Amino acid sequence: MLLETFRILSQVIKTKWTLSLDEQGELCALEDQFIKIEEGLIKHISPELPSNVSAGEICDYGESIAMPGLINLHCHLDYSKLSHTDLPQKTAKDSGSILFSWIPQLIAKTASWSQDEYMDSALQGAKLAALSGTSFLVDNSFQAVTGLNALASLGLKGILGLELFGVDPIQAESQFGMWKDRFEKVRLSVPDKNKNIELTVSPHAPYTVSPQLWRLAADFASRQNTKVLAHICESQLEFDWFNNTKPDPDKRIDRFLLDAFTRFRKQAGLEEQVAKMIEGLSWRGCGHSPLEHLKRNGLLDANLLATHCVTVNDQDIESMRLASTSVAVCPISNFLLANGTAPIEKFVSSKLKLGLGTDSLASSYSLDLRETARFVIENSKLDSKKVLLLLTFEAAKALSKEKEIGSIEKDKRADILILKLSSRNDTNKNVFDLALMPETLVEDLFVDGRKVVSKGNLVQTGAF
Repeated sequence: MLLETFRILSQVIKTKWTLSLDEQGELCALEDQFIKIEEGLIKHISPELPSNVSAGEICDYGESIAMPGLINLHCHLDYSKLSHTDLPQKTAKDSGSILFSWIPQLIAKTASWSQDEYMDSALQGAKLAALSGTSFLVDNSFQAVTGLNALASLGLKGILGLELFGVDPIQAESQFGMWKDRFEKVRLSVPDKNKNIELTVSPHAPYTVSPQLWRLAADFASRQNTKVLAHICESQLEFDWFNNTKPDPDKRIDRFLLDAFTRFRKQAGLEEQVAKMIEGLSWRGCGHSPLEHLKRNGLLDANLLATHCVTVNDQDIESMRLASTSVAVCPISNFLLANGTAPIEKFVSSKLKLGLGTDSLASSYSLDLRETARFVIENSKLDSKKVLLLLTFEAAKALSKEKEIGSIEKDKRADILILKLSSRNDTNKNVFDLALMPETLVEDLFVDGRKVVSKGNLVQTGAF
């Protein structure tokens, strides 16, 4: 059962600074602005008090910043009760990705969880995201109903990708049929047809989904007018498995696939049969990158949100630009799993549709996007102004939602984050730097004009 939600029909807020967009689409800081919210929309932004509003009706936040609610382009809320310290960690001896030792441990840690435990874990993640200023999340899950209920119970927005697996081309139709059955069951649980939460398909990765099955997923998403969510080019192991220039002597991806597709099926000779099928996959060792594999199969398009993209080359970047493919970068997860560093500066200079994600707490320090932003600034040449755009307007563009969210502009949805400036803040910093400093705390978070966070606390605790 969901808690009843309340929205004040009309309200006016005032802050010292408002982060908005100028005529060139650049982030700018407006001083001493009044923002009027009506029926969930921003209806007035001006240094002048709106008409027919008395001073007593204004919420003056004083020394604070108003900015768009943050947009997390990739997470796994299901794993929010885990910590990256619970799972394998890279050591000084590691010379490459630990992804394929990390995944089996993740599966082992959660294998005994009940549905209620998954629900509690997803809700905990949604709470942490809201408390850190996030109003919109893109969540990938094998269940989806968990993240869906977590977002709905707190009044957050999001896209939920129901994960899809299957490498046997012959079985593509039946595999997608089973996925559609799962999808329909999840869709029926969307509370009151909540328009702020979308369900879509998430083919896990190019090495776990055949191009035939991916084609069915892409066509489905196109008909639904929503995104395809996928992990792509996350590690050098994946790149080499496709490219075959440096074959992995331990065959870690082969072993991962063999385990994934035989784990719950017990029959004589099955492992030998599946192993032979994996060795014969036409795209295994095909001589080019995973992203080029998708392109050659007509699967690289504007509907795709490609997460990670650590090992993409210049040709891949140009292919994504031409196809208008969106990218979600998860820099902390890539660091902790020793997957490498996505070429985020090249993505920006190439004008890709781009934003940031946290990934799950099983492979990240937190679900706080501002912490992710600070990590990017420390490890790249991007400044706070550019990175703030990646958390807001650029992320909205990556979701094709820039006309609705991602900036504080007239007639957009009133998804507004209020950050309280601290006396400990360095006043010599510009306002964009101040917005990302740890000392600048989340005060309030509005989603469609309704408070989700008030004075640093959740307005609703949420209940399933």
